[in-house]
Amino acid sequence: MKYEEPMSPDKFQKEKVSVNLSPLEIGQIDYLVDRGLFDNRSDFIRSATRKLIETHASEFDQFTKAGEAFMKTEGLDGASKEVHFWSFAMMAVGRKFFQELIFKGEKVNLHCVGVLHISKDVTLVEIKKAVASCKVYGKLIASKEVRDALREIEESGNAGERE
Repeated sequence: MKYEEPMSPDKFQKEKVSVNLSPLEIGQIDYLVDRGLFDNRSDFIRSATRKLIETHASEFDQFTKAGEAFMKTEGLDGASKEVHFWSFAMMAVGRKFFQELIFKGEKVNLHCVGVLHISKDVTLVEIKKAVASCKVYGKLIASKEVRDALREIEESGNAGERE
């Protein structure tokens, strides 16, 4: 299955995140900034975030290994019915990707850590026919109707897990 080339990380702006910290924690950060160890509070928080992500790198390895080990689910007749598509960083998919799935009678389970970009020409009908599930840890870029449909698909899948 082919997909479009991932987009460059430079094309995305940084996301803003609000963090509630105690006055002591802010004071400690400001002290380190004042001492020249960091350019500003944001620099400190980005650095701390990177270090924590590095500390938990094995979690991301598990995500990647799961993708390698679990690429297709077989149907009762032995024919492939669901495709699992894993991405770590950025994934861009277009209309042709979904049309190929529909033509083959397959559905995709999209798993993405980073950015999933679904092109503007993908229709709501194609999403509903071709997507079994979609989990994005990060940012989903798609038309509002596609985002809403994927949210609905994800919620209906989670509801089944809770029963």
